[in-house]
Amino acid sequence: IDALALEIKSRLAAEGRSAQVRVQSIWVDGTPQAEFTPKGHSSRQQKTQCELADLLLCVRWESANGLLQREQAMLIQAKVASKYNKL
Repeated sequence: IDALALEIKSRLAAEGRSAQVRVQSIWVDGTPQAEFTPKGHSSRQQKTQCELADLLLCVRWESANGLLQREQAMLIQAKVASKYNKL
């Protein structure tokens, strides 16, 4: 997350825009949940749930006087494996 803040600040500086960048994240492991019925099963059978993400990352753009200009959010699902293509 710190690397993201530095990258945002660097890109703004490259555009000639000075900025104060603060980042925060919210751990959302286990929630929110997506509910679905697997293909080939009837909707009357038990539905399956799956978490959507581990982390919610919010980016808020404000003007110098603190007025909100834009907000964006990203859900991040992470897995760790011994090799990049093996999970």
